[in-house]
Amino acid sequence: MSSSPDRPGPRYKVELVVDGERMPLRSFIHDVVGGTVQGLVAGLKGAEGADRIEIRIERRRADARDDASSD
Repeated sequence: MSSSPDRPGPRYKVELVVDGERMPLRSFIHDVVGGTVQGLVAGLKGAEGADRIEIRIERRRADARDDASSD
């Protein structure tokens, strides 16, 4: 996370791990991802004002999606 002396650092700390490898992110991306997720979660009952949010995303194969459609 780098920031210039005339600009403060990112408002959010975001960690992105892709297939087990941590990805480096610029300050702008920390704020975009953090702000977007924070905004989405803020609308959920019981999650207003959350300080820590964790999301894990796994891509599912098409045949697995078809099996889950009956849930």
